[in-house]
Amino acid sequence: KEKTILRDQLISLLQATGNRPNVRVLFPMITNVNEIREAKKMLHDCRKEIESNGISLAKIEVGMMFEVPSAFLICEKFMPEIDFCSIGSNDLTQYVLAVDRNNPYISKLYDPLHPAVLKLINQLVKTAEKHKKTVELCGEMASDPDGCVILVGLGIKSLSMNPPLIPVIKKRLSEISLSSAQSLAKKALKASSPNEVRNMIRECLHNFHS
Repeated sequence: KEKTILRDQLISLLQATGNRPNVRVLFPMITNVNEIREAKKMLHDCRKEIESNGISLAKIEVGMMFEVPSAFLICEKFMPEIDFCSIGSNDLTQYVLAVDRNNPYISKLYDPLHPAVLKLINQLVKTAEKHKKTVELCGEMASDPDGCVILVGLGIKSLSMNPPLIPVIKKRLSEISLSSAQSLAKKALKASSPNEVRNMIRECLHNFHS
């Protein structure tokens, strides 16, 4: 049933795309290489079905949403299969820390600036750079005034967030140099808690302005 739904969605996407350039498809919740290969095959089959009717389609880039820890740990294996990477920071944080962010009893333990989360993000960014793949990030971390500094320092150049939050993040990023953000990110990877990371950021910003 799920495959039928996905096939219908891909057919609709391709029909709506036509010859339009710069269209990309992003597959979420991938945990192993076979899953992304199956998704790509379905996209290919849907494309052939439409083209068999004499309809010309533009090239569509295929990306993968990295949000399951297992995918980060074997991210090298995915690189030949995809055109770009996207990080889902909300689910990643939840799965790495085993914390339901919607549970009021333990939600205080949910913090995407936990060094374990940062290490997985760093691993993906470095691997993607080696394979010349772009990395973007979506989730609450992108619009966190502290989180955005670390993300840019780690090498992420594309952050997705709600439009009203863009000025806040632009202001924060204008308050620190890229080299300082990079240095801060390296220190954050060696931290032992998210509070330690946040204190590092505040101290760095204070020193930068003083």
